[in-house]
Amino acid sequence: MFHHRLAAGPRNANHIEPRVALLQSSLGNKILSRLNHFLLFSEFNGFERSAETVAGACLHFYEYQHAPIENVIIRDCRMRDGHGGVTVGSEISGGCRNVFAEDCEMDSPNLERVLRLKSNAVRGGVIENIFMRNIKVGQVRDAVLQVDFVYEEGANGPHKPVARNIVMENITVNQTPRVLNVVGFPGAEISGVRVRNCVFNEVKKDDAVTEADVKLIDCRVSRASE
Repeated sequence: MFHHRLAAGPRNANHIEPRVALLQSSLGNKILSRLNHFLLFSEFNGFERSAETVAGACLHFYEYQHAPIENVIIRDCRMRDGHGGVTVGSEISGGCRNVFAEDCEMDSPNLERVLRLKSNAVRGGVIENIFMRNIKVGQVRDAVLQVDFVYEEGANGPHKPVARNIVMENITVNQTPRVLNVVGFPGAEISGVRVRNCVFNEVKKDDAVTEADVKLIDCRVSRASE
């Protein structure tokens, strides 16, 4: 299903034109609440300036809007510095669904994560159907996957966040402190997170997983030498 949806692409998509120049911006590429986006052949090199702007491919929702981000394809891009190569949140009250990232390269001592999802009980929102495959990573500074539901206000709020059906496959990482850094809280939902057929090298720490349904399937994890 992942392959066919990527190959066909969404109907009436808004194309973001291919770029060959390096994007040196604190914002990276920010997608607001809209339907159908392509990010193709782009290079991102920037830091997250605050919780509201994220380097790389940032799927960002402003809380005064009430429609989800959906149907996003990120393909053949290169991500360097930043808080995440692909980041969803944190102002995600309207939700985000159907994001497909493939055939990308990421590498920097200042790139913290490959995939980052973040929200809390003030912002809430449903993040679902996030698919990533065929990603080559040199090094990241924190983890391959972070789901952070204790971000800022954490569990102190009326809107419980949801992240479900998150799939990463065929990801190769040469160096990472840990593979998973996934933190939920009772009442929130982190479910159906599957990491399949991946290779993680030079791993230094154990995974950190709290209140979450996360599984590594047919993955090879090689620990760093002491």
